[in-house]
Amino acid sequence: RRLTVFWDKACLTAGEGWEQGFSRALASSRLVVLVMSRKTFANPPKYDVSTLDEDSKCDNVLLEYELVLEMFELGRVRGVLPLLVGDLKHDSDIGEEVYTHFFRSKCMPELPESVISSVQSKALSFLENDPELSAELPEEELSVPDVPEGTPSLLAGRT
Repeated sequence: RRLTVFWDKACLTAGEGWEQGFSRALASSRLVVLVMSRKTFANPPKYDVSTLDEDSKCDNVLLEYELVLEMFELGRVRGVLPLLVGDLKHDSDIGEEVYTHFFRSKCMPELPESVISSVQSKALSFLENDPELSAELPEEELSVPDVPEGTPSLLAGRT
């Protein structure tokens, strides 16, 4: 089979908005690789997930993750592979740049226990407006399941 890679910087159609382009690509995907690094979660002052709360504006990274997880749960995406990338550091022993261990390098920040309402509503809106999904699935299929109390949650209804 032919592998097609979607990278928003190279694959968006001219004049097409990011959300529409990403959603279009996701709807035709079977496997999604989510590349995550320290800057995925915190790239101040532009972005810092630890500062988000329920009323924060919609964040594109979180929207991507929410859509991917929803599409996986609905069977539209067959697999989700998170690729965790540590920091790039010079290793003097081998004289080259290498990536550190994501967790040992503390690349994963403390995550808020908030459901970002704007992310959830945009993701749900996309799913409801997808002609293939809305024609096939009952409304309860488009809802986000409950998470056990005390579970850290970054995305709506996700751990």
